[in-house]
Amino acid sequence: MTIFPIAAKVTANTGGFVSAMAAGTAGLGVFATGAKLAAAALAILSGKAIGEGIAAAKEFQTELIKLNTLVGLGADQIDQYAEAMTGLATEVGQTPADLARAMFAITSGGARGAEAMSILEQASKASAVGLGDMTEIGRVATGALQAFGDTGLTAEKAIDVMLATVRAGNLEAEELAGSLGRVMGTAAAMGVSFEDLGGFVATYTRLNVNARVATTSLNGALNMLLKPSKEARQKMSELGIPVEYLRDVLRNDGLSIKLSAPFSDVVATRALTPRRV
Repeated sequence: MTIFPIAAKVTANTGGFVSAMAAGTAGLGVFATGAKLAAAALAILSGKAIGEGIAAAKEFQTELIKLNTLVGLGADQIDQYAEAMTGLATEVGQTPADLARAMFAITSGGARGAEAMSILEQASKASAVGLGDMTEIGRVATGALQAFGDTGLTAEKAIDVMLATVRAGNLEAEELAGSLGRVMGTAAAMGVSFEDLGGFVATYTRLNVNARVATTSLNGALNMLLKPSKEARQKMSELGIPVEYLRDVLRNDGLSIKLSAPFSDVVATRALTPRRV
């Protein structure tokens, strides 16, 4: 997995950070045969006592059934996931049942097929190197792909951004997963990239702002621009700051815009500047 380097100095301008970053259901009988259970027990935990292996296989089986009954995945898809998760377990040091629980969160978020397996693989590896709980990582990465997938964001890049944010910022890994979810939808609607969100969180946690406070405040500001009240629009107009202009700035320049001149001068200058394509 490629890890984007964090070489830029983190300041109030997040541009340096950003430039350094990227159905149907089936019967339960498919899982109920003694042969399948015994095979799973031996394949998953062959190095453990038979009793422990059977208990672990039953736990894995239970999680697979949830993928069928609660998510609605078909038997063929679950069989493919089960085989892949069994192999992945030995590689990343997670139990198959834990991987299946993370897969539940990922597929419940809308990911399917190879994309869901890619998210799980990246989340399990990120958890192994200290990013936090695998299920939470998978849930956030799935949400990021749902929100920003049309921008070319991949599971690998989403988790790279999360890792880079923790490295460059001043926050615990667990704090990041809990904070990003509250702003991703609004940011995507405003044309802010996932990389920009990472840069914003890294920047402001370095300034001793809690990640939850930072993302909550950002979400409020973006919502105000997305759906400004009549009073907010009037006040901004009085200040010479058109809402439409700020939306344009966010879509074209992201959160890294740095104003060093009176705002009216910036507006006048920008009116003469061609948009980026």
